[in-house]
Amino acid sequence: MSDSTRWQPVIFPETAMARMAEALRRQPASDYRDHAITHEVLKSLGPQRTVVDIGAGIGRFTVPLAEADCDVWAVEPSAIMREQLAQAVGASPAASRIHTVPEIWPTAAVAPVEVALAAWVIHFSAAPRAFIRAMEAVATRRCVVAIPVEHRWAALQDLWARFHPDRPAPAPRVS
Repeated sequence: MSDSTRWQPVIFPETAMARMAEALRRQPASDYRDHAITHEVLKSLGPQRTVVDIGAGIGRFTVPLAEADCDVWAVEPSAIMREQLAQAVGASPAASRIHTVPEIWPTAAVAPVEVALAAWVIHFSAAPRAFIRAMEAVATRRCVVAIPVEHRWAALQDLWARFHPDRPAPAPRVS
């Protein structure tokens, strides 16, 4: 079975990307300097300290990794996200360590790096197997993939409690 028979492409319009960028920008950058994903990348590095951040977005991992003395290739296809990334990079003392790649993964041209990072982006890919294979091809030491595991309606848990304070929210079901 090929990737295309099981997976359908999801195309996010730039208006949706703008909303996502705005929501991400409201989160303090310090949240990601001490994030488990950042630590996982840092402990996986070798002497070259090179990383590709696939779907870099506004730079939430790109900038902290560069500030930790890594050379980071930030792959980001969205122009709106790249605008936000450019602002974050411009404000960073490690700006010279960040190289923006305005392409989509897995077709982006990136030289081999020690660690390939894809944090919360693989679910947007139309070809996840090719996405992972490309990560494996470019990483000389480690691939780090983070995926969202929270139920899509989890944010409504607090709302449920306001309307039904006497009972817990129903558990998600797979049908």
